[in-house]
Amino acid sequence: IHCGYSRGDVVQKPISVLRCALQRGERLSIARLRNILHEFGHGLHSMLSQTEYQHVSGTRCPTDFAEVPSELMECFASDSRVLSLFRNNATQSDNDLTSAVVKGNLFKAIRVQDQLAMAAFDFEVSRAPPSTIDEFIRLHQAISRQHNSTSIPDNCAYLRFSHADGYASTYYSYLWSQATAALLWQRLFANDPLSLDAGSRYIQTILSRGNSQTAEDMLGDALGKAPSVEDLVNALVGEIDLSVCAVQKLWKQAQDG
Repeated sequence: IHCGYSRGDVVQKPISVLRCALQRGERLSIARLRNILHEFGHGLHSMLSQTEYQHVSGTRCPTDFAEVPSELMECFASDSRVLSLFRNNATQSDNDLTSAVVKGNLFKAIRVQDQLAMAAFDFEVSRAPPSTIDEFIRLHQAISRQHNSTSIPDNCAYLRFSHADGYASTYYSYLWSQATAALLWQRLFANDPLSLDAGSRYIQTILSRGNSQTAEDMLGDALGKAPSVEDLVNALVGEIDLSVCAVQKLWKQAQDG
């Protein structure tokens, strides 16, 4: 609703609202919980920001950094140790949670490939907007083929690409943010997602600063050094490799009966 700021004796507390369409008594699926925590990450970014001016508070930052806190929360939503805290009855075992997490992360490499295709499509449409719908369709089909996207011919997948409107060539920020969040997760939280030290470091170096510093400087303070492109790629590939290993392990357990 509005951002916060702290300047001298004048303090404006942030107000952030997370509105959910849930049925009373509804049991959340992993996908729904991941979506809620994703949006909650945006809320945390606004609520924990401590800047001198509200116009650089919280999510009022470059698009390619605004999604980092929300993508990081999705990492928490994909960890069985965290999900066990949401368990609401004794029938959900650790194996059930692990299985649900693995199934929720199936085909992660394909999703990354689709993200690359959508980002490239967004770039091209913004760079040279097609003048006709036929040109628009041909461009989408050509980019999908180039990136081996899972888009099925003639299924009008571009009509479901709602982010194509409003992002103006910045849709790539989702993939960049996923890689950055993966790196933060691996370096700070993977060993202990409930670590007070890691959480405090994250708040102090990232969330509290809003847009008062560059993303490079904040990540450098959080991680010890600013990440390189290679660091980000390796973090993203590492998450894909982990999901593949988890699927293989689950498949072997199923075969062993």
